[in-house]
Amino acid sequence: MRTVRVEWEGPLSLDEVKALDDDDDDCGLYQIYGRHIIFGDDSLLYVGMTTWAFERRFFSGGDPHIDWLEEEEGVSVYVGRIVEEDYEHEADWKHVLKDAEALTIYWHSPPYNSSNIETYNGQSLIIENEGERGDLCKRLSTDKLSTYKLIGN
Repeated sequence: MRTVRVEWEGPLSLDEVKALDDDDDDCGLYQIYGRHIIFGDDSLLYVGMTTWAFERRFFSGGDPHIDWLEEEEGVSVYVGRIVEEDYEHEADWKHVLKDAEALTIYWHSPPYNSSNIETYNGQSLIIENEGERGDLCKRLSTDKLSTYKLIGN
């Protein structure tokens, strides 16, 4: 089973995300927190990924998955980068990134995500969430998926 580490930072304001504009270094996974009608303030709302700069992902416009941010107050963002030693080349990084996003969504079921909520179809994977990881579990694994999702870790 493959292990990847994700180094998280946050919480960041949307203004701070605007400074993350380097297409080589400022890309990876992200979590969006805000007010949810059921879960309340500072709830995990959405998990996503980007292969270009976070700034471009959030502010280039035209993305229906995150356009709703313009209407929200109290939004904060966590950004996560896969540790460089945990992938071999760009194509491998993209594959791991996609699977890390899918497994993170599967484990946490954020209310604004619609894909990967009920099934995970990626590679066998362990994700070690490091740094300022917000509400994410420290360790996610594809081993015994249904059991762990029910009881957490």
